[in-house]
Amino acid sequence: MLSARISRFAYIGAFGAIVNLLIMTALINLGVGYLEAALVAGETTIVSNFIMQEKFAFNDQCGLRRSLSRRFFHSFTFNTFEALARIPVLWFLVELLRMNSTVAQAATLAAAFFLRYAYHAKFVYVRSEPLVDPQTLYPAPKLQPLPDA
Repeated sequence: MLSARISRFAYIGAFGAIVNLLIMTALINLGVGYLEAALVAGETTIVSNFIMQEKFAFNDQCGLRRSLSRRFFHSFTFNTFEALARIPVLWFLVELLRMNSTVAQAATLAAAFFLRYAYHAKFVYVRSEPLVDPQTLYPAPKLQPLPDA
């Protein structure tokens, strides 16, 4: 099941990366700076990728997950911080190594793939466990054997 899930996650990520790069390229062509374009493209695809992950990558865990709003919060927050963490790397690749900004963005997206998958598998789509075991609240009564008559 793991290989199927990571494959679906990868297909969604590849589709999202293509959309991300198209948005970034369009914004750059409209005169937006590459760093700002990368952030806008990233935030846009974070939402679309989450929707596709819900439908295709982690859909088999329906009754075992946290609420939709909680999953979205965890996914969006992590991916936003991850996108912000990639900005200095993007700047380094473009400004110091003279890499094309779209190619550099593609490289940072690819490099972060396994980190994103691991986080989503372990924290966003984790099974919801009860906070307290019901047996500790309401233990089964202990029956005493009946005396022989």
